[in-house]
Order: sequence, then C-alpha cells, then structure tokens
Amino acid sequence: MPSTNFLESVPDRTSHGNKNPSYKKNFHWENCVKNQNVDTKRYYKPGTLEELVKIVKTAVSMKQRVRAVASGHSFTEILQTNDFMVDTHSMDKPIELDRDLLREGDDTKFLVHVENGIRLRKLNKHLDSKKLALYNMGAYDMQTILGVISTSTHGTGVKLGPVANSVVSIILAGEGGQVYRIESKEGITDPDKYEMKYPGNILIQDDDFFNSVLVSMGCMGIIYSVILKVRERFYLKEDRDGDISDTHWTEVKKRLIDGSLIAGNKHLEVWINPYEIKGYHRCLVTKRNEITDFEFRVKNVFRRARNWLQEFIAGSWIGDIVTRGLFYLFPKHSPFFIDISMKVVIQKSPYANKSFKVMNLGAANNIKGFASDYGLSLEEKDGIKHFILGVDKILANADEMKNKKGIYHSAPFSLRFVNKSNAF
Repeated sequence: MPSTNFLESVPDRTSHGNKNPSYKKNFHWENCVKNQNVDTKRYYKPGTLEELVKIVKTAVSMKQRVRAVASGHSFTEILQTNDFMVDTHSMDKPIELDRDLLREGDDTKFLVHVENGIRLRKLNKHLDSKKLALYNMGAYDMQTILGVISTSTHGTGVKLGPVANSVVSIILAGEGGQVYRIESKEGITDPDKYEMKYPGNILIQDDDFFNSVLVSMGCMGIIYSVILKVRERFYLKEDRDGDISDTHWTEVKKRLIDGSLIAGNKHLEVWINPYEIKGYHRCLVTKRNEITDFEFRVKNVFRRARNWLQEFIAGSWIGDIVTRGLFYLFPKHSPFFIDISMKVVIQKSPYANKSFKVMNLGAANNIKGFASDYGLSLEEKDGIKHFILGVDKILANADEMKNKKGIYHSAPFSLRFVNKSNAF
C-alpha cells in the first residue's frame, strides 16, 4: 500500500509524517448543557485524515473504544466513552473537489467537498462567497456538518428533507483505520479512477450501505469529510403577521387537515401554546417562501432584520436572567409567559434575507434548554392524520402534568413539516 496515495489528501494541510497525534490525558468532556460528561483516557483533536487514521489504529491496538464529538448538542448517552475521544473541530476546512475522480459527464457545478468539523456558519459563508447555498438547514448554525448529518438534523420543508439528503459521498475512517469512500449505487465516483489513485482505500457504491452510514450517530466509523450537493444562492421571505399568527389551534388544525397550509408553503412551522388561555391554545404560524433576487433587492418592501425586542430578550444575558427567573419563581404563570412570548415575535411586515439567515432562528439559539423531537406521519389513521392525533395527545399530557404534578413547559412546542430521508 503506497503511503503517497493511501489517503485522500487535503492539499493545503500539512502532514505530521510518522509523528503520532498529540492528546490530553484524563480529559473531562461535557456537552453543551452539561448533562452528559465523561473522563476520557485520551482526548484528541486531529487536523488531518492521516492523524485520524493513526488514532483509530492506536485505539484498535490498545483495545480501546474511540468516539467522535463535535459541538455536543446531543443529550443522549451516545457519546459516552471513557476510552478515546476525538474532537472534530480542527478538521473544519473546505476541500478542493477532485473532479478527476468523478464519472465522465457528471455536472460538478453544485458539488462541494468539506471536512467533518466545519460549522454550518462557516460553511454557509463559504457557499455564499461562491453564490451557492444549502437546500435546507435547521434553526441553528453552530453545529458541525458531521453532527448535523449523523443525527439527521432538519429544518422545515415538506419536499426537502433533512440536511443528510444533500450528501452524495462520505469519506470515513473505519475499523482498523481503513479508509472508505461510500456512495449510493449510482455514485459520483468512477471506480477505476479511484482505485488507480487510492489503491489502499475501499470504494463502496451500494444504496443499503450508504443509507446505513449516512445517519449512524457515529456507530459506523468516524466520518472525515462529505461531498454535498448544493444549489444556487436564494432568498426567503418569512411571514409571521398577526392575521395568521393570532389564531386558535382549532382553526389552524382545519387548514392543516385540508392540506392547504402545508402544500401552499415551501417552509412551514406552527408554534402551539401547550396551555389554554381564555379557552383556546394560541398558535403562531410561520411561513417561509422563496423570492427572487429582484424582489429582494429592488422592491425593498421587506424587513432586513427580525423583531428587535425578541432578539434582545433571547440574545442578552439580561433577557436570559429575566426569562429564567420568571419561570422559576412563578411556574404557574408559565402559560401566560408563553402566550406573551408568542405575541412578541409577530412581525407586522415580512422579514426577507439570504436563505441561511432566514432559516436560522437567530438570538433565541443562545438560550440553553432541553427539547425532544417526535416523528409523526402525514398519513391518516381512521380518517385522522397521525400528527393531529399526536398534537392532541401532547396537549392532553401537558394539561395532566400541570394539574396533577405542577410541572410546566417553558416554551411553545412546534410542528415542522419535512420530507423523509432514505437513511436508515
């Protein structure tokens, strides 16, 4: 196995040759909300694929587990290990796409190759500089692309699916440090060209294999980089006006059941107060739809920033202290606090900007908290849509927990509509 073509190299990164990657001993790691923490034997922060491979080989030789971590936004025990931990943040660069490896005739205009530790914020800036953009993203941009893909992070878009749907190729360090390039059956890579340039690596082009690795929570090996299919830069308009937002759940439910709200908007999100105020559950309907460059730049009828009061309350330490204090001191008033917070974010005129800025929730991301996602089908059961039944159960549960145990939500819950993924 010739060492010169063993790894898919990154031209602008330096190699450490035979030097073993440095590490910290007995490192204490915590996730972003500090509910998951471990003390690892070795804590690595590799900067290249070569270093990553050496770490995996060392772990195997010492009979140690090795886990990769990114921004620590998983609240589960999936990242727990007392053996080796790999922090991916130093592998955060765009990689020049090697077009010589690809099949003849494939359009590479919208393909982008990036390392696993690049945060969405940096990736979005990189794409924007090339007049490109992700098809979809979640409401937060400080996660790494590795974390976003491996956990199937999604935003809204009933025809778009999660970010993982944009992946066309995965470069991964697997068992024993073996390097794999994994794609679907009709993958972008030419097998003969790849074997000639990287004879020590393994190219797998198989739908089941690809869909197993794509959203695997790090259990199939450590992803080093991904090739994404992106699109041209685009703009979104966000509507949160009072005529639609100040609505009862019973009214919004009708428009969700007949499908008009879902089908009529590219991105749709519905916030619901878990508690009744004056006999009804307040809803906030957020619609985001694509507009042209001309509409954005020439018409000049849109707000270029979100509600300033909302951004201040969510983004400042003063707002954080006040918000926490109110819910802590007066939990029984939580339904009213939630109602007020939903009124605050109503926008009298639409907000419009580049897609990745509108999809980003903004300063509210600075508030730390716990949340759970439930995946519910848009199909029907006995004439009623599954997700409508789910909402009714959540409302009943919130009411029961409030009345019997004095436990309250501290925020509205939301409905987000997203297309399925082929990932397993």
